[in-house]
Amino acid sequence: MAGDPNSIAQRLMKLELQQPQAVIKQEITAEDVTAQAALPAGEGVGSEKEIKDTTGDAEAGNEDEDAASGGSSDLDEDSDDVEEGAEQGEPDDLDELAGLLTSESRRDRLLGARSLRSRISDRHEAPGYSRLLTSPALAALVANLGTSADQELQFESAWALTNLLAGSGARPADLVTSSGLGSRLIRMLQCAPTERLREQACWALANVAGESPAWRDQLILADDGSGSGGGLLPALINLWESDPGNGLLDASSLLLVNLFRDRRPRLKFEYAQLLMPHVTRLLSHPYDSVVPNLLWALSYAVEGSEPRARLLLRETDAVDCVLGFLESSDDSLLMPTLRLLCCAAACLQVVPAKLLTVFPAVRRLLGHRDAKLRRQALLLLGCTACGPDAQLEAAAQAGCLTALNEILAGRRPQTDDPEDAAEASGGGGSGAGISDLERREAFWIIPDFMLSRAHKFSKRITEECLEGLLASLSLPELEATRCALLCLRHLLFAAKYKNRPDLNFELLKTSIEKLDGLKKIEAMQKIEDKEVIKLSDQILNQYFWGNEKKYLEESSQSQETSPSPVAAADIEVGDDLLDDGDDGEVVCGPDKDGALSSLIGGLQANRD
Repeated sequence: MAGDPNSIAQRLMKLELQQPQAVIKQEITAEDVTAQAALPAGEGVGSEKEIKDTTGDAEAGNEDEDAASGGSSDLDEDSDDVEEGAEQGEPDDLDELAGLLTSESRRDRLLGARSLRSRISDRHEAPGYSRLLTSPALAALVANLGTSADQELQFESAWALTNLLAGSGARPADLVTSSGLGSRLIRMLQCAPTERLREQACWALANVAGESPAWRDQLILADDGSGSGGGLLPALINLWESDPGNGLLDASSLLLVNLFRDRRPRLKFEYAQLLMPHVTRLLSHPYDSVVPNLLWALSYAVEGSEPRARLLLRETDAVDCVLGFLESSDDSLLMPTLRLLCCAAACLQVVPAKLLTVFPAVRRLLGHRDAKLRRQALLLLGCTACGPDAQLEAAAQAGCLTALNEILAGRRPQTDDPEDAAEASGGGGSGAGISDLERREAFWIIPDFMLSRAHKFSKRITEECLEGLLASLSLPELEATRCALLCLRHLLFAAKYKNRPDLNFELLKTSIEKLDGLKKIEAMQKIEDKEVIKLSDQILNQYFWGNEKKYLEESSQSQETSPSPVAAADIEVGDDLLDDGDDGEVVCGPDKDGALSSLIGGLQANRD
């Protein structure tokens, strides 16, 4: 299986760079400027901004702390702003604004809608106006959506609802159905006479779908009010088949992100099955922002579900297209591509051969200048390399072990990219920005190679990754330290007792000594952990100081008293099972009792 799905999911959650749940559309068009002239002085649109936070910005700030605590979203990062907005409460003139929205005067209603949408320029301002959702103002705004004869009022009302629905706060759970909002927006998306109106309806639908699973499901079940049985998903499919403009396609791609976002309950399988072929066909669209949004949506769609991942893999042209994106120089495209491939590989029992072609690109991206992107590449490597030896071999052939060695040693791997090379040769060098979090993610890939059949990759590790393995002893995590010592013991055993022509024990010892490995192993005896002290003491005595007999006796005694395997948390160095050496002698085996594999397996689900 391609990794432990539970542990992979936990790691993905920690590194997840999420798209904003709600997108507040704030932009000024030429038509807005023209309409503004008809308003009284001081009542104009104002200086507003369009809030379309990209997914890659969601982890700005202290990445290590975010990942260690389970990841962060835009709401987490802006928690201070949320609290500040909550303290401000609702505006003093809210009743006056509600009066404008429910006025019989068309001019007042237009002025109220425009004033409302211009006031909420940030999703954290929306809760101050949430009382409008339980007042007649909501019904008035929804009614305006059907006024196709007055396109400006229809547009401004849809925009006001887009912003009003884009924040937290108390709101009715059945708002979408009880108010008729869902049906009106779907009808507007299908039948509005201009693409500008249809695009605004799509923005509003995206915000509704992103606020809660209940609202999302109500949207999907709502009809378009025509009596033909049409709903949101048929409306979206019809939209994509009608050759929409870039703005409308962009809005629909963000609607998909919010439909597919991993929630509990998530979007039903039959809906994902209906949408998948249409979504994947759009991956070749040339508009810059559409494809990244589609990739984020697909990554949420397949995450944690093998049947959903197989829906994607059926679309062979789309898979080829996604794999091609790995060669892009656009970070906004690379990040969701890596995440999509990682989510797909993590939940598959067997990684398809086509996905194993990612390793050369992954090797290159491990040296990328962006730490977030390097970490996502590490996750993809961990998901695709964990499995049969053929997968490990493909990763090793692509040079991934060498790259892991550089990361573990605190250096950024070399890359052919001119910008990366220039940055690496400039101030700070190639090691600038390598964090313990990256080193930790890189380290947990190494045991997959250690546990291959017949020590197949032992020689590669000694030649390509020994420095990094020794450097892993300094990771601030006892489980990693213990596992690194077990890996070293594994290598030394294979070199000393297996009589393999490709492994030279004396050469391995010399290499460890040249890398100051003895000092690093000796330093482990100062750590206040019984297992670490015993493991380091055994390695030093059995393989460097010639006190092998002591551990042979302890191992034999342990087998007589503890024949059953021990839990990872209770591993004793004396629990090494005995192994028959090639010369017939009884020697300490490195993992016959499952010490290494048991430790790794036990930590897979708990180390995060």
